Amino acid sequence: TNYNLEKSITLAKKEIDKLNTLNATIMIISNEIGMELHAQNRSGRKFTEPQGYLNQYNAKQANTATLMVSGLPLQLK
Repeated sequence: TNYNLEKSITLAKKEIDKLNTLNATIMIISNEIGMELHAQNRSGRKFTEPQGYLNQYNAKQANTATLMVSGLPLQLK
């Protein structure tokens, strides 16, 4: 993708969409980066911004979403 953010996110969304076609229970585990400090440099933002977009996309596609805080599950959806 030559580090193209839009293209990378589009490709990742296509892969996520493929999961919806499977007859399976799938768990996606990811860091909730929105609760961390804002990335201080460009390379940090190049990682955190797409991960945040994809976390949101995953949550929208999911039947359930659970946030774990200090070992306690918080049901979001």
